[in-house]
Amino acid sequence: MKELGITPRAVIDIGCGVGAWLEAIDQVFPQCSLLGIDGEWVPKQFISPNIDFHEMELSVTGVEFFPDSEFDLALCLEVLEHLSDDRVDQILDFLGKNVSYAVVSVAPPGQGGVGHVNEMPLSELKERMGCRGFRCIDIIRPKIWNDQNVPYWYRQNCVLFVKQGLSISHSHSDWGGFDLIHPETLNEKVVPSLTYAKKHLVGWLRMKAGLLGR
Repeated sequence: MKELGITPRAVIDIGCGVGAWLEAIDQVFPQCSLLGIDGEWVPKQFISPNIDFHEMELSVTGVEFFPDSEFDLALCLEVLEHLSDDRVDQILDFLGKNVSYAVVSVAPPGQGGVGHVNEMPLSELKERMGCRGFRCIDIIRPKIWNDQNVPYWYRQNCVLFVKQGLSISHSHSDWGGFDLIHPETLNEKVVPSLTYAKKHLVGWLRMKAGLLGR
C-alpha cells in the first residue's frame, strides 16, 4: 500500500477469517483501525486484540448490519463466490458507498472450492464495480504472479479497485489480458483429469489386447 501512495486510517476485511490480512496491515500501519467481519465458525482466540471483530454470517446477514462508517481500504478476498448474487450485490453496494480503495479477489468459473456457489470472471466483477464508481487497476497480480509463497488463487484473482477521482502512485501498466488462468490452476484441474483418463485408457487397451489375443 505504501508504494501505491495509500496510507489507510480505517480498514475493513469482509470475510476476514482469523484476520491474517488485517494483522499484516497492522504491522505496516500500526495507527490504523481494523475491522473484520466473518461468521461464528472463526476461532476467536486466534484473532488479534487489535482487530475489532464483528461476528456475522455473510450468507444470511445483510449489509444493513455492517458499521455505517467510511473506510479508506476494504479487503474482500475469495469470499464472494460463497454468496448468492443478491448478497454479492449488497456487499458491492456497501463498497461503493463506504470505501475509497478495495482489494478484491473472486474465484472464476471452474476454479472450484468448498462452498462455491457463485464463481464469476474478473471481467464481470470489474463491470459490476465500475457501476459503483470504481476503476480497476490490475497491478497486484504482476507483482505476485510467480511468488510461490502466495497461494495461486490470490495470484490469479487479486485486483485493486480505486474510486473514481482518486489516484495512486504506480509504475506498472495493466496487463493485456484480464480473465487470466494461473498455470497452477490448470495443473490442479487438468493433470488429475489426464491421469484419470490415462489410467482408464490403459485399462481399456489392455482389455482389448486380451480379447484380441484369444
